[in-house]
Amino acid sequence: MSKDTVKSLKKQNDDLKAQIEILMKDFRKLEENVKQNEARNADQMNSPSTVNKETIKSLEYLGSEYDDLQSFRTSARRQLSHLEGRITEIAENVENLSKSIDDAQQYSYSFNVKLLGIPELEAKESAIQTSTLCVQIFNAMGVQVTLQDVDIAHRVPTRRNNDGRPKPIVCKFIRRLAREQVMAVRRDIKKINPRLVGLPKESLANAAVYDHLTPKTQQLLADAKRFKDENDFRFCWTKNSMVYLRKHEDSRAIKIKDQRDLANLQTTKVKSKISNS
Repeated sequence: MSKDTVKSLKKQNDDLKAQIEILMKDFRKLEENVKQNEARNADQMNSPSTVNKETIKSLEYLGSEYDDLQSFRTSARRQLSHLEGRITEIAENVENLSKSIDDAQQYSYSFNVKLLGIPELEAKESAIQTSTLCVQIFNAMGVQVTLQDVDIAHRVPTRRNNDGRPKPIVCKFIRRLAREQVMAVRRDIKKINPRLVGLPKESLANAAVYDHLTPKTQQLLADAKRFKDENDFRFCWTKNSMVYLRKHEDSRAIKIKDQRDLANLQTTKVKSKISNS
């Protein structure tokens, strides 16, 4: 599944979610109006009044109207219940589609690595130049890969392109095994003599190799880092595109799969604080 296809599907899926949200609001509003109408009419039927012939006739007429109204309400409630079921079913299908898109995108990204701090060879560096540079760097790190192991490598723009830092590189492998070999020695990139790969001396001082994270995982990582800082956790990192937190060196690593895991951690912390107070 191509990046553009995934992006298009995600936009369609987000649009569907927005439509369902609007539909649910309208549904709740209609449901509330029916309940208020039922309560108002019940109050009118139960309110005390002076009974006379005209009142009795009026009440008989209102009673007939009330029976018709009750029949309508019963039908309306049945239809509302059916509509709510359909909306829930559609929402579940949309959520399943969203998960399938996320899984497909995650699988595609699992072939990639992201390199930071690699000087650009020239202003308009070609994909073949970038790919060749990546292979040279990986070889210098001790991984035996060739250009045949690389699908494509290219520079990606960032919001801070004007800060003087080189653009990051995304390198997509054909084989995940090659990618895993690179990630296994990723810290060795700082040990490379830059001149061996055609770069200026000291130019790899800030170089690093990371998992290439999907936008969703990037946001989760950012939120997890914020949680770490606000809750006195020592460590936050990613491995194989999964986000982890650890309280301190001797504590267990906590896998963070989504925002609910962060919310559960926060709830656990609050409960623990209350019980210890």
